[in-house]
Amino acid sequence: MGENYNVDQVNLNRLKVNRINLIQGLNVNDDLITQLIKQKIIDYEKATEIMNSKTREDKAKNLVDCLIQSKPNELRKDWYVLFRSILHERNYTDLITFLDNTIIKKPKFVEKISSLSNNSYLVSNSQVLIFTASDSTPSSAVPNRKQSNALPSLLTRPEYLFEQLKISKDFNDINQLDIELDIFYFFKNLEASYLMLKSKDEQFKDAFILDTPDCKNILNLSSSFMGVKYFKALSKTFDIDMLKYLTDTLIENFNKSKVIRLSYYDCLDELVFKLLWSLIRNERNDLADLMLSEYLNHLEFLDTYVNRINAENNLISTKNKTQPIYNSKELVLTSRFYALSNFIIIKNNLFDFQSCWIMFDKAVQILDLCLIEDHRVSTTILYYSIANTYMECSDFDKAFEYINKSLMTVCYDDDLLIDILGTACSCYSNKWLIDKAESLAILAIQSAKAIYGTNSAHFVRALLIYCNFSVEFLQDDSSIKICEYTLNMTKKVYACETVQVADAFKCLSKAYALNKNFKDNLYYEYAQKCLKIAQEYFTQDSPRLVPFQACLVSALQWRSIYAEEIEIKRVNLNDAYNLCFNLIQVNTKVYGEMSIQSAKYYRLFGSILYYMERDMDSEKIHKKSLEILENLVPKSNFHYLLSLSTLGVFYKMIGNLNDSIAVLLEVTNELNFDKIQNLIVYCKWIPSVFMNLSECYKLKMSEELSKYYQKQADNMRLSGSNFKSNNRNHQARYDLLSVELNRLPPSDLNKFLKEFIEQK
Repeated sequence: MGENYNVDQVNLNRLKVNRINLIQGLNVNDDLITQLIKQKIIDYEKATEIMNSKTREDKAKNLVDCLIQSKPNELRKDWYVLFRSILHERNYTDLITFLDNTIIKKPKFVEKISSLSNNSYLVSNSQVLIFTASDSTPSSAVPNRKQSNALPSLLTRPEYLFEQLKISKDFNDINQLDIELDIFYFFKNLEASYLMLKSKDEQFKDAFILDTPDCKNILNLSSSFMGVKYFKALSKTFDIDMLKYLTDTLIENFNKSKVIRLSYYDCLDELVFKLLWSLIRNERNDLADLMLSEYLNHLEFLDTYVNRINAENNLISTKNKTQPIYNSKELVLTSRFYALSNFIIIKNNLFDFQSCWIMFDKAVQILDLCLIEDHRVSTTILYYSIANTYMECSDFDKAFEYINKSLMTVCYDDDLLIDILGTACSCYSNKWLIDKAESLAILAIQSAKAIYGTNSAHFVRALLIYCNFSVEFLQDDSSIKICEYTLNMTKKVYACETVQVADAFKCLSKAYALNKNFKDNLYYEYAQKCLKIAQEYFTQDSPRLVPFQACLVSALQWRSIYAEEIEIKRVNLNDAYNLCFNLIQVNTKVYGEMSIQSAKYYRLFGSILYYMERDMDSEKIHKKSLEILENLVPKSNFHYLLSLSTLGVFYKMIGNLNDSIAVLLEVTNELNFDKIQNLIVYCKWIPSVFMNLSECYKLKMSEELSKYYQKQADNMRLSGSNFKSNNRNHQARYDLLSVELNRLPPSDLNKFLKEFIEQK
């Protein structure tokens, strides 16, 4: 390491790299703080400041940041040994593993940057570990290599991101820069390991790349999003599909397993799910599907093995009148349960809904068995995954039921917390409990910031949940501001063109268009951009591409409406028509024609046909949208009423006033003012129904009826304005717009969500 090696700085860097894990995992209570004071790791003043924090996450965050920001001369020389010992006494084994496995190669920032700028590097004998079928413990696989055998590096880092973070004074940016440097370093080592293993050198034949410290750090769920750009760069520029290689390596390891080492099994289980979620987050659901299929086969083999071993142990125990040596049946059962729960998510992403129901039935059978045998399992992920499937299949009642079950058991340390809140937001929206849906979207942002910080994938995910909600229901200037902020954050966090970046472009495009912000054609440019990025991840016949295509369809329609030249109008409408026709075909192939999604896109198609002056075709398509909904929901459902009101407005625009009035009156008859006043602020089409009725009667010279419905529309808007000012989400929305996001989530999440669900 050299004379400049500073042990204290290295150990502080361990905390920086694992900051998010420590915040998630530490329970900072009086006992822990007292011990830290006794060991003189922190003083009483700092301890008081930490314990004055409101939530568990804030206490942990303040403690970790207090240590990270300490200067080495402010800490006693053996502070890290004592800190680690205190964690060990309190059974924080996972956190200790993370800290111990964090390899800080160079203690000085400058030395690290210098080492990464070289075109060659070495992988030391401590960096590649192996497991063979006959070994029970890891062993070194790579002998010492001389400088002359160094391998050339292909990977380069995004300098613009590093420069942006380097000049920032924001603590979150500084922290991201530290972790980014480590992630890049880990990737370069992983790349070297890959190149050596691919060389098929005899000395590397038994190496298991997934067990290297570098690979484990890359797959760390709290920071794995930073590796997306490097996986993408290796694949696109150098034709190295690292994720496929890691998946194939793990599957090969399953197949090689002749003797099962149960002591090693826990590590394997953790590794499978870490790689699984790296694949899901990188939109590699095909690989995730393949890997989890092989893993379930492996678990079946393991189940047979465990039964045989347990039978032998029970026989020995009976003869010797002792207790069985061990019982790993619970381990296998719970692993199968979680594997099946995750499999539902993957199959749902692949739109294989039939397999989702099969997996769900199997998981429920295991759950029943676990309850009988008193094995502890968390049902949160199972209920979350099946709620998503019900959502995709337009069964909103069942989706609502299961997402509420998931909410009742979720906690702050669940890595899927933000995803669960996002699905809950969609479920509540589709039940037209829109103010509660917004509360869940805001809770997602508050929780993500408090637990993971702003420069994290979780925070971006939460922002995107709110952006999609905002452009659907708020559609005001606040939508533009939050979408602009989200796009900037998403680009900074991912530093490459990901699906999340595409989603941020999509939301901002819609926000600009809905607010008639057509300056510089950004709404159209961003709609094109979002589809272009999405096409890198999804094939043309994938339903995952449809929302991005629909965004461009809307942008083309807006562009044609406001175009001054007839030819530009015609070209844009033709492009919109063709794209919309194709996306309806793709959507119908997966969901069938009788689906909420199909009705929504037929409504969009009818609008395009109107602007193409094909009135008869437009009317036919609008009626088709209504026919689909009639078979899915009652006529009082807001999905149906929205399509019905669209048909009424269409009749008014083509001058068919009698049919327009008849249809719009049918809508108003279903709108009970007492029940809808909470919705008016979110559903701007409701007051518009009364406004259009007023205009129809005015055109028919019925002044009295026109004034009556005008007054109704005004009263509704006033009621919506009053509700908005008194709404509990209104002030929280200002917090979002200020981008300070100072509001903390509730300290007791389970209690809050229980009261939230029960609240009328």
